[in-house]
Amino acid sequence: MTRGAPDLVVGAGVMGASLARALARSGRDVVLLGAGPPGERGASAVPTALLNPHRGRRGHAHPDDLAALTVTWRWAAELRAEGLDPGAEHTGELRLADGAAQARSFARVAGLRTLEPGEVPAPYRAPHGGALAAAGGIVAPRR
Repeated sequence: MTRGAPDLVVGAGVMGASLARALARSGRDVVLLGAGPPGERGASAVPTALLNPHRGRRGHAHPDDLAALTVTWRWAAELRAEGLDPGAEHTGELRLADGAAQARSFARVAGLRTLEPGEVPAPYRAPHGGALAAAGGIVAPRR
């Protein structure tokens, strides 16, 4: 690598733009290269992405997923503090149980608040109840 050459970040989606921002904030000279406007190509072209650490039938969250979610919320707060819109909204994540066994499984997972059938918000119908993961949310990459 030539001294004084800028760092090149290929891909101007959410992750590429985030990396370029972090490098620039650390004093590096950065060039961000993307096939289109930031957030409009590749994985970042989805209208809204779910920030969901509680995946799978049982709703267990891997420690790496929880750590990544913590970093995501910190990143969003930093961008808001700078007057930017990160597109991230801390909405929580609603899981609907498709049977009694799944509802019991949700009840054993740290980070999920069990919901009885009558507590599930409209317009959803969940005869077996569900769970709410308060740490979850959404991100709109184009924002």
